[in-house]
Amino acid sequence: MILKQRKYNCPVATGDELVLSWDQYGDVTARQIIPSKTKEVQMKWERLQGLAEFRAAKLNNILDTMTQLEKSIFEIRAWLTQIEGQLGRPLISEAFLKESFNHKMQEHDK
Repeated sequence: MILKQRKYNCPVATGDELVLSWDQYGDVTARQIIPSKTKEVQMKWERLQGLAEFRAAKLNNILDTMTQLEKSIFEIRAWLTQIEGQLGRPLISEAFLKESFNHKMQEHDK
C-alpha cells in the first residue's frame, strides 16, 4: 500500500505544482483540466482506500470464522473419539432379562 501511496502522491503533487505555476506558464485549457483531473485522482484514491479497508475487515472476519470452525471441528472430533471408545466396550449383562438389557442400554446412551 505504501508503494501505491507514492504512485498517488506523484500525480497529485505534480498537479498542485502546475496549479501554482499557472501565473507564469500554462494556457486556459490546462487551467480548467488539471484541477478536475487532480480531484478525480483524489476521489479514486479515497475510494480505493475505502475498498482496501473493507476487504481487510472482510478477510479478518473470514479468519475469525475459520478459527471458530476449526475449534468446533476439534470439539466434534474429541466427542467422536469418546463415542468410539464407548462403542468399543463390550456390553456385559448379568442376566438375560429384558429389563437388564434396557438398563444397560440406558447406561450406554448416557
